Amino acid sequence: MLPGRLAGVPVDGVRFTTYVLCATLAALCGFLLSCFSGGAALNMGAESLLISIAVVVIGGTAVAGGFANVPGIWGASLFMFLVVSMLNTYQASAGVPMLLTGVIIIAVILAASRKQSA
Repeated sequence: MLPGRLAGVPVDGVRFTTYVLCATLAALCGFLLSCFSGGAALNMGAESLLISIAVVVIGGTAVAGGFANVPGIWGASLFMFLVVSMLNTYQASAGVPMLLTGVIIIAVILAASRKQSA
């Protein structure tokens, strides 16, 4: 039996509410993004995918599953915003932020794996 059920928490109801809230907020974000950009396209958020993964990895969440660290996520999102803004300021080509983001993800995963094995 799950620990939540033993504590008297309606796990199925909380899980259902969480998924519905997540879907509603995602729909709202998609609507606002399409309003901001003047139209909708299938690849609108493609450049945000790698950055969102990088923020989660840099923020301290285990890649194989684990608990999120909210202050770490905030710090990582600010760090990635500064990196992308700096590259845009220096007028780097479009592929450089994605390449640097991938390098950062690999470096953080390697550093985390070395820390766990030691």
